Amino acid sequence: MLTQAAFPSNSNDDLLKRLLGDRLTSTQLAQFSRTLHGPMPRGRGRLHYRKRPGHFQSAFVDTKKHIVFTSYYPNITLVKKSVALRKTGRYHTTFIGCCVREDHCLERFFDDVYEVSDYWELFSMMCQCGGFALHAVSLPSVFGLAAVAARKATGIRTLIDVNDAMLFIEKDVQSPSVVLERIMLESCDGFTHKMPAEAIDEMRHIWPGLPRDVQSHSLPETDFFAVSEAKQHRSVVFAGGLIPYDIAVKKGHEGHVFDPLIQGICQGHDPAMEFSVFVNQNARESYWEEHAHYLDYQAVYPGFHFYKGVPFFALPERICCFEYGLYYENFKASSYNPLHFKYNMPTKLFSYIEAGLPVLVPEHAEYIRSYAEKHGFAVIYRAEDPRTIHRAVEKADYQKLAASVLSFRRARSMDTGLPMLEAIYH
Repeated sequence: MLTQAAFPSNSNDDLLKRLLGDRLTSTQLAQFSRTLHGPMPRGRGRLHYRKRPGHFQSAFVDTKKHIVFTSYYPNITLVKKSVALRKTGRYHTTFIGCCVREDHCLERFFDDVYEVSDYWELFSMMCQCGGFALHAVSLPSVFGLAAVAARKATGIRTLIDVNDAMLFIEKDVQSPSVVLERIMLESCDGFTHKMPAEAIDEMRHIWPGLPRDVQSHSLPETDFFAVSEAKQHRSVVFAGGLIPYDIAVKKGHEGHVFDPLIQGICQGHDPAMEFSVFVNQNARESYWEEHAHYLDYQAVYPGFHFYKGVPFFALPERICCFEYGLYYENFKASSYNPLHFKYNMPTKLFSYIEAGLPVLVPEHAEYIRSYAEKHGFAVIYRAEDPRTIHRAVEKADYQKLAASVLSFRRARSMDTGLPMLEAIYH
């Protein structure tokens, strides 16, 4: 096992070459080195969770298997995995991140929580990790590559969690981000994901050297359940990530441009419909004023409301008063590969289920649509014309939809998917 002495500052590039040189080209190594030693993203503020985990190099803690999770922000897919594992009494879990808001209360969901000072500290910690298994997200790629390096440094079982597959976001399968994704997945012991079998078959056809995979959705967590009898009539809520308008346009994430949706729901309809947005607040110092483009819409449309988000565990209680949860991406304006929309399964879908809400799903989102229709809680609309939401809601049997939501969440939780999740750790 590597020790702290193995990480002197004057040999960082030599260490990267030793751990990743058989997988990355010299150009990729140089780029990764610049990332590791470069500035961290803004908005972290003063780090709070800085007490070094005491069991970081232990595979077992009081006879419990030690699983180490790592992502930049607390990724809800990892948090729910930790919750399910800890309920068994057989697992001790640690979270290593870069920005953990105190109000997310991660100490409720992990045994240990730690924030790194920079990416180099993250990398060096991963390469000394002695847990039973290390579970890292694939994006940003620094986490997946650090996990790959850890596997070589210590022999730890390494799993990658694929939240959004770059193979299905990019249009060029040889783009740098896709190549890095392939390197991560072919170099780990297994990967978890939210995609249908069709997507994994296509992925394996392109990359035949992939290890075992397990589909692991962020299924409803019983501790978060909420139901409201006092529903706001004809009300729709979107809760999730929303890139500020100017940044989305500048960086090519036009799928996050919500203007057509706001106008389609709030403009020129009688009876009126209420539309509320709760935006994820991940960074400590979130720059709320950068959402001015959408905040200004509130003065134009009285039925539109734009709110700061709340922690994932508090979200169902906050949104359960609405009638419908909404999944939306600006498919028409997006520059992404259409396969992303075909195969994507957003975690917000299950937050809506925890809140007891039927879900408005665009017809082009094939996997989400088939999944939600199969279980009876989908209302379908056309994302290219959000005005169709009104007609879809008018025709829907709301009582039947709401009953299907409650039936679904009684039958499925993270606990029901636990056997497959445990299997991949072995």
